[in-house]
Amino acid sequence: MKGMSLYIEYILLIAISSILFSLAFTWYNENKIYAINLINKNNFDIFANYISDLYKNYEGYYYYNKKIDLKNYLAHCLDRYTLISSGEFCTSTGSDFSYTGLLIEVNKIPYLYDIKTRLYYPLEDIGGIYKGCFNNNYVILIPTDNCTNICSGKCILELEKNGSIIISIIK
Repeated sequence: MKGMSLYIEYILLIAISSILFSLAFTWYNENKIYAINLINKNNFDIFANYISDLYKNYEGYYYYNKKIDLKNYLAHCLDRYTLISSGEFCTSTGSDFSYTGLLIEVNKIPYLYDIKTRLYYPLEDIGGIYKGCFNNNYVILIPTDNCTNICSGKCILELEKNGSIIISIIK
């Protein structure tokens, strides 16, 4: 009799563990896109903070030159700014202001203008550069006096300060 109850306990243990494994696997399959987006957003936030720290270092130097590997981010010039986009999906609500200009500040919050939607999207100032969601992608906006080139994929961003002029070269 003792052998029979032990046999039933093993069968129940296997059944319960199979059900729990099935539930965990189903949850993972349904929610893995959220986990991947969270990891990619965190990686982009770390990258944005790194760029911000470099940008803060420019203040103390007359001449400064730094090459940055952009990993798989997209980079292009946008007026007097360098825009780095992660390519990762995000959502943001645009605002309609009567102002004109690429980058405006309303109540100490910077907004970036999107030509397609004709709306301004809020950005966060993180030490001289801006971070936020623009064109449904996480972006970093770096104020530069001169920006050249455009790149997608394996890119290098060279930030250079000469006097008070900050130059951005995308290779």
